[in-house]
Amino acid sequence: MVFKLFINMDKEQLKQEIKKTGYMENTKVGYFFNMKYPNLVKEILEITKPIENSYFINRYLRARVKFLFDYDLDINKIKSNGQWLTFDRKKDKFIDKNGDYRKRGWEKSKINIPNDYYTKKKTINILLKNDYYLKFLGKAKNRTLLKENPKLYSSIFEHTKFMDLFNKNNNKFSMRILVLTKYGGKEEKIKCKKCKEIFTTFNYEMFDFNNLCYDCFHHNNKNKYPQKGWFKNKYPLNWEDEYEKFYYHNVLKLNNYNQGYSKISQKIFWMIYEKLSSLEKENTYFKELNNEWYIKDVDGFYFVDFKCGNKIIEFDGIYWHKNSKEKDEIRNTVYKNSGYQILIINENNLVDKKNKISNELINECVNFIKNENK
Repeated sequence: MVFKLFINMDKEQLKQEIKKTGYMENTKVGYFFNMKYPNLVKEILEITKPIENSYFINRYLRARVKFLFDYDLDINKIKSNGQWLTFDRKKDKFIDKNGDYRKRGWEKSKINIPNDYYTKKKTINILLKNDYYLKFLGKAKNRTLLKENPKLYSSIFEHTKFMDLFNKNNNKFSMRILVLTKYGGKEEKIKCKKCKEIFTTFNYEMFDFNNLCYDCFHHNNKNKYPQKGWFKNKYPLNWEDEYEKFYYHNVLKLNNYNQGYSKISQKIFWMIYEKLSSLEKENTYFKELNNEWYIKDVDGFYFVDFKCGNKIIEFDGIYWHKNSKEKDEIRNTVYKNSGYQILIINENNLVDKKNKISNELINECVNFIKNENK
């Protein structure tokens, strides 16, 4: 195939060449446009450079071509009140999405917010039932809930009133739902674990509130966060080990958040969790519920699969534990020496049954926790 070479054509010449391709009448031609007319595309990109400071969607080839044909490369024509218009691929033109219609729509939606609300307990139960709350963790999901259940919407804000004074990065709708579903709407649960007075900030990377407030972590903490150079000077022979221990201790939640785990283990743990009493649930820890509990040992940290009181349930999955028999034995010894009782679930027993989780297994775990094992 021979490509025609163009060099800095003026806009009228460029329009004529684009018309010859049939692109203006049939937008599907554009799907292979880059492949068929690479030099022509270069000309289009060059002549429509002013639009590159606009929104991402306005940089698409179709938007650039329409900018050339319909707006004659005049930037002012694709702006409204100093704001960029947005290219709408369905309408095949630039439209105004920066007006106040969204604000007006939101004000109109808020008319439906009722003055009454559910009790805190009922609000939490509705959100947790069948993981209903997961539908509303995200941007603009508050409007979705407002349409589906206005009373539940008002209830969420009513039972998280203490968050009204938080800054805008820490009091958003998703965070309020998290405080209710994960922390029972209790203020003290998102306060600094050390001073127990100051509310912690929301950590978007792990989608949860931090363990420590800023002052305790950076200033008042006697173990201030030193750099690697400090460890190299103090522990020249084993600084990496000391740094790793310190890091685990001070950035524990973030570190724990990224650790791998099996989905079937979490399914089992949720089934166990549902059969526990309220008091037992408050003392329960596993990955999807509230992150794993950890036990500190002289050699490092052990993250517990499932902990309730002094009972530990370990799920030895095929993937994560295929070559770790010796490590698992050391782990179990550490747990026992720390005063815990252990129950081991072996994934091999589940795989034979095509991952079917039996009631007998769940009952065995629940009885273990409740000291009902014979």
